[in-house]
Amino acid sequence: MEGCLMRATIQPSTAATPALPILVPCPNPVCGKVHRIKPRYAGMRGRCPACSAWMYVPRYQIRGKPPEPASPVVPTVRLKTRFGKAAAFWLMLGMLALSVLAASPWLRGMQLQARGPAAAILGESSVLDAIVPDRVPVVVGVPLGLLLLPALALLVGWFCRATNLLSRAFTYVATLAATGVALIVLHYAVHQYRAWKSLQQQVALMSDSELFLSWGPQLPVALLASFLAVSAFLLATFALHRRWWSRIMVVLLLGLPWVSSSLWLLRSLWLS
Repeated sequence: MEGCLMRATIQPSTAATPALPILVPCPNPVCGKVHRIKPRYAGMRGRCPACSAWMYVPRYQIRGKPPEPASPVVPTVRLKTRFGKAAAFWLMLGMLALSVLAASPWLRGMQLQARGPAAAILGESSVLDAIVPDRVPVVVGVPLGLLLLPALALLVGWFCRATNLLSRAFTYVATLAATGVALIVLHYAVHQYRAWKSLQQQVALMSDSELFLSWGPQLPVALLASFLAVSAFLLATFALHRRWWSRIMVVLLLGLPWVSSSLWLLRSLWLS
């Protein structure tokens, strides 16, 4: 301890120092050891032999009572964000929406009927499915495969009892994947609407021809389920962050592709 002490810039006083050793506690609360310093080092400072924290040797001391540390060093602890119920709720809601989207091909699709001269071209009763039967395995398999991402985010959050990089990464990828699926569904709905309008214009040119269309619940349910999945995963990413600026930044970055692409498709539909 004596070799670690350095003389202060101010010369120690010439007053007589007590003969007993000076008890100096380490100011580091993690260490807290009390050292016995010789009186000749009064008024100087040095490092603790145990933790290397700087200590100051007082000039005078009340006998039997060590001085209190002047400014204790409190270590900073970084709080972890808890994987709360809100994030789990939105993730499970997104999983439910993906399950509904996977079941939508078995709902009734669009039904198109034509009468008059147009019936010879379209048939007496023609049925148009929003989802082609050959593509049903793909339409069902993709949403069911995406269920793995939010499920992994839930498992990681439950196991770690806190939000970490892995649970956030699974939620981010699930949000982007659900956005891609929702854009495909929206694009197909726009395509079906354009085909219907074009067919309606062709039938209007024929005399004594009528065209009847019944949409059916298939395409509306698929659109609603895909929109709900994207919104639920975006809200899950919002709940996984603790600071407001990080919440807003992540939601804007993940929601920007969805909003911009949707507006572009709706604008093209409006101009067509």
